[in-house]
Amino acid sequence: MSIGAFLGTRLVVGDRPFPDQRASVAHDLPVFAVAGTYVAVFALIGVSLGVLLRSAAGALVSVVVLWHVLPLLVDHLPEPWNERAGSVMPGALPDQIAGLSADQSIYGNLLSPGAAVAVMLAYALVPLVLGAFVLSRRDA
Repeated sequence: MSIGAFLGTRLVVGDRPFPDQRASVAHDLPVFAVAGTYVAVFALIGVSLGVLLRSAAGALVSVVVLWHVLPLLVDHLPEPWNERAGSVMPGALPDQIAGLSADQSIYGNLLSPGAAVAVMLAYALVPLVLGAFVLSRRDA
């Protein structure tokens, strides 16, 4: 979906200058590859929180807070902390994995691509492991 939207935008904009448009499509392909995993990570977090909380509504609210509200709060932290905390937010990880800068973003840009992959895996695996543990103990 993101590649189709990107190519459609490229067709509409044409040769006119566009602030976020790079010289080649190949430059933005890593971001599109990571964008799909980013959404899957949030889906795994939501499933895990649903198991942990035993509440679909609680899981949805938690994911919305993690995805939309918490980044805005982190942006208002005082100066080195907003970039430090923003760098490990889930929304910051795709650009850092792809090696792009976050100059026009509320997120930080302090992690290397390998560290960003490790943080994204931790966001996916830690709730899954906790959910599996709780499910085997509580609901078995």
